[in-house]
Amino acid sequence: MGGFAGIFPNAVVQPSYTYLSRQFKQETGQRFVEYLNQQRVNKAKSLLIRRDMTMKEIIEQSGFRSYTYFFKIFKESEGLTPSEFMAKN
Repeated sequence: MGGFAGIFPNAVVQPSYTYLSRQFKQETGQRFVEYLNQQRVNKAKSLLIRRDMTMKEIIEQSGFRSYTYFFKIFKESEGLTPSEFMAKN
């Protein structure tokens, strides 16, 4: 056995954040944070359509930690504010 595994046979090698980020973008065409935010926006849209939760609950259930960040990402993604989205659906 040669290399790192030969020196430390029980070592767990974890890929770096940078490596994982590059691989993710190469596979999906998106950065991980873009993918995650899109999933969160999709969740928020499904909750907005139901109309049985407060905006605060929707933001929390969607995985966003900040009201301001949620509105920014939602508007960038959908071209509408959450309220405008609700009015159209």
